[in-house]
Amino acid sequence: MSGVTCCGMLPDAPPLAAHSARRAHVLGMLLPGAVLALLPKCPMCLAAYLTVITSVSVSPAEAETVRTAIMALCGLSFCYLAVRAARAWRTPS
Repeated sequence: MSGVTCCGMLPDAPPLAAHSARRAHVLGMLLPGAVLALLPKCPMCLAAYLTVITSVSVSPAEAETVRTAIMALCGLSFCYLAVRAARAWRTPS
């Protein structure tokens, strides 16, 4: 007997640790999708948003590069989350 309860927590572990870990996991899954959903599709719009937020003017070509980089980072985070979920699913408890 390992002393681990049915929910995977040690008996003396505080219950908030599992709750905050679960909340961080859900936030990590939702954040890339929210970024992609809110990302402007037009480089001119992204350039305008970046100018308003940072007070630094950005050309449309630079905005397109930033947009592509943000999309790539979101795609990589989706791949990481998929691999992590597959490993967790395959690993017996």
